Amino acid sequence: MNTLINNPYYKEMLKRNRLLPFFVDGKMKCFITYFIGNGDMKKYTEKDSWAVVDDEPKTGTVAYIDQLVSDHEVNHKYSRRVWDILENHIRENYPQVIQIRWNRLKENKKFDICKNECKAYCCNFITVTLKNNRTPQEENEVQLILAHEGTNFGEKDGVQYIEIKSRCKFLTEKNECSIYDKRFDTCRRYECGKLKGIVKTYKKEMEK
Repeated sequence: MNTLINNPYYKEMLKRNRLLPFFVDGKMKCFITYFIGNGDMKKYTEKDSWAVVDDEPKTGTVAYIDQLVSDHEVNHKYSRRVWDILENHIRENYPQVIQIRWNRLKENKKFDICKNECKAYCCNFITVTLKNNRTPQEENEVQLILAHEGTNFGEKDGVQYIEIKSRCKFLTEKNECSIYDKRFDTCRRYECGKLKGIVKTYKKEMEK
């Protein structure tokens, strides 16, 4: 079980039903954690981003969105759907709530999977897909590449590939993408394995 799943914050938020996932075609695209309060902003804007505070689910009139974690950019189309799902969830479970607001006042930076958990692992290698039926010349070229350090051969679902360890030149020292708004389509489509693990954990928790 990876670090993200084992984090006490998410375990407790799952237990309290304060973690709302968003799925597209059976895959989790993002999830939101939140608190229900009575307008006492200081209580929900502690410096510790991992703090789980006792909220007021029966009397609170404000829903504070605490964290939004996404496996990739949630575009305008999905953003609208995420917001609608959140509004309906709050309305059905906390009918007394009259306002939803973002909790953006914490002094330390919000949790970021890429920066803090896996250290932008997916940005430190590149995968090249291979032809399965290679000519002798092509196979010789593949073996030449594999003769170099930092390369590995792999196969998944019948597709062969070479994984080359190489840090992206657009990745900063802080593990941030310097061209995030214009990043490559492959990066936009990449599905984070950590969020896949969260999907499984969430489903198990909900089935208890």
